[in-house]
Amino acid sequence: MRILIADDSEDQAQITAELISLSLPCEIETVYDGQAALDRALAWRPDAVVLDVYMPGLDGIEVARRLRQHAQVAADYTPPYCVAVTGDPGAGSRLQALDQQFDRVFAKPLDVDQLIAALARLHGDEPGVAPAVQPFNLGELFTRAARQVLPVARHLSFSFDYRGDGVVVEGEPIEVHCCLHRLLLAAVDMLSDGFVLFTAETVMRPGGACSTLVQAAGTGTLRPPEQMAEVLDRMGLLPPPPGTPTGEPPAREGVQTAIGRCPNTGATVRFTLDPLEGILLRVELRFAHAAPDESAQAADATGARAWVVDSDEVPAAWLHRRLQRLGWRVKRFANCAEAERYAAEPEARPPSLLVVVEAALMRPAAVLALQHALPPTTQCVLAVMAGSPTLGAPEAYGSFDVRVYPFSPLELAEFAARAHPDQATRHSALLTGAMELADRPLVLLVDDNEINRLVGRALVEALGYEVVTANDGLDAIGQCRIKRPQIVLMDLDMPVLQGVDATLRLRELQRNGEIPPLAIIAATADATDNARLACHRAGMDGFMTKPLDIADLRTQLRRFTVSRV
Repeated sequence: MRILIADDSEDQAQITAELISLSLPCEIETVYDGQAALDRALAWRPDAVVLDVYMPGLDGIEVARRLRQHAQVAADYTPPYCVAVTGDPGAGSRLQALDQQFDRVFAKPLDVDQLIAALARLHGDEPGVAPAVQPFNLGELFTRAARQVLPVARHLSFSFDYRGDGVVVEGEPIEVHCCLHRLLLAAVDMLSDGFVLFTAETVMRPGGACSTLVQAAGTGTLRPPEQMAEVLDRMGLLPPPPGTPTGEPPAREGVQTAIGRCPNTGATVRFTLDPLEGILLRVELRFAHAAPDESAQAADATGARAWVVDSDEVPAAWLHRRLQRLGWRVKRFANCAEAERYAAEPEARPPSLLVVVEAALMRPAAVLALQHALPPTTQCVLAVMAGSPTLGAPEAYGSFDVRVYPFSPLELAEFAARAHPDQATRHSALLTGAMELADRPLVLLVDDNEINRLVGRALVEALGYEVVTANDGLDAIGQCRIKRPQIVLMDLDMPVLQGVDATLRLRELQRNGEIPPLAIIAATADATDNARLACHRAGMDGFMTKPLDIADLRTQLRRFTVSRV
């Protein structure tokens, strides 16, 4: 192992080097100023550097920062394990910088035994100190990370979804958990209001491997530029150098991209910011060993009824869809009183599952009154946010099963396993449940911006529609020939075929009888009168500006929806 020690006190550097060499098999070099430390670390490539924080030339923090920055742009360079030592009584004002740039921080006078122990773990000489590799459920871990972020995202409306295979992987769960929390929290910290979407999709690979694409997307009001810069710096995200292949299409003017590496998992983190659309953070996690989680494979509610009481329409709609995938017939209510009134109607059939999502002004009496209006066989679940006072006093809600929201895949499977289908109408319930997703009105979302496609799709799906996407007007025409949408949400500024020109072509094809009629609504960041006039002349049926507002979107879509959603 190679170790570089940098300290402007030559005696201190030499003593530290001698003590380390007595305990560890290693090569050690010493330098006495920051610039020399940087130059030698880049040339010699040590496994670890021990940096005094205050040195002539460059301070230790700047040396560590430049080493990590070099690793971002040089694929063949791995940054060393960075250790800071400082005797500065004002180091408390620099804790954030120390934490960002160093793996360990020690105060002077230096406890050399602790330093040697840290370096021994790095070298692997100390038994039992390697990170714990163990099996864990990926969907459950993603859910846990989302739960821990949501309490600090109260200013945002959110959606959560985990799709794909339920798997147990072998890895370091703490490192993956840190990676997920870091990514989701960054998205929340970039928005002062609006909408945020957390998704993960897992796919099994040949040979027992799997990959999970985790995305955190948001739209709304961005934080001021200096706060955005702080988040990017915290994440270690830098603009890719000119000419660097990123695997992404060229960004249009005004769009910022950045790339970095997760310090926990080593996975590549990608960031996109479009001031007119929003933000997107993504990371793909790969695992060499994965197996299906059998406990969730056979979950099926077989057409049983579920009622969801939630005053926030967007997350309620996503829970609606997640339950539908498991065979539930779902009905949503805005509050307990509305659900209780419905339960009293003669034609109402009681649910097998009742989920009440805790709200700020919710009274336990209203929740219990709804429970008393339902049969004792109904599963009654109260969904609360992590940290809710209800978790400390669940007895206020009687026999309700209090769970932290959002629900994990295994929890949804548990609810389905306890379902009680209405046997008299089981066949028709299964048929209706299968048709509910397939027969939703279809919306074609056309936008060349990936953020807007992702967030726009989430909003439209949350309103009860099925969505297909196209990234250009030319692609939109092809999509309309294949499968007729009832509504097209059309961006205007696209690289190959502009939205206005695509609309003119679609209207021409309709006049020729080549495609059936459909509504076209502009969805654009161009709010000028000229844009509105051009859309009207092209034959568009509506006009919306970005970022999309869910209330306006609901109104516009309902204007042209043939079937009820």
